[in-house]
Amino acid sequence: DAQASTKPAPIWTPLGVVCSICSGQTFGGGHVCEICKAPLLRGILVTDGRRLSPQRDAIDSEANELFFGGGAGGGKTDLIVGVAVTEHYNSIIFRREFVQFRGAEGMWERSKQIIGLNGDPNDGVLTWRNLPGGRALECGAVQHEKHRRKYMGRPHDLKAFDELPQMPEMLYRFLIGWLRTTLPGQRCRVIGTGNPPMNE
Repeated sequence: DAQASTKPAPIWTPLGVVCSICSGQTFGGGHVCEICKAPLLRGILVTDGRRLSPQRDAIDSEANELFFGGGAGGGKTDLIVGVAVTEHYNSIIFRREFVQFRGAEGMWERSKQIIGLNGDPNDGVLTWRNLPGGRALECGAVQHEKHRRKYMGRPHDLKAFDELPQMPEMLYRFLIGWLRTTLPGQRCRVIGTGNPPMNE
């Protein structure tokens, strides 16, 4: 009698490659759809012939600063929340204004869908504590130049920017100045996301 595995399910996994025939998601990095067996045409073709989702490619990138772009619904928010809660110990995600995190379809609500009961959210200050592995995630906003001072000297091993094109370069450079950790072997990186430019 085989015993059931007690290994918990992961909090988050990157999007799979979407099949152009049946719209099923393939996570294994194969050549054909796991559902309808059609050849995979979407995703990023890597040198060994596998197709990977853009999220997986971003996670595996060795870049210290990475920009992940795309249209609405392209998995940008899921990427930075998912990476924060699975790959990093002390993370912060920035927007220009705190109000931009709120709303029924905002990043804060999406983080609750992704993380579920795997941590303790604080709706007042938009932080997650007691995530698996002792991880922490906070949301930060820098609407005006003077607001940057509250982040001086506060280290994070992931500094992520949702809608980076809205952040002035001077503020971006200031905020990433404290990208560091004291944990041996913990990777430090910056990930920015953004939509294509909109005509105003």
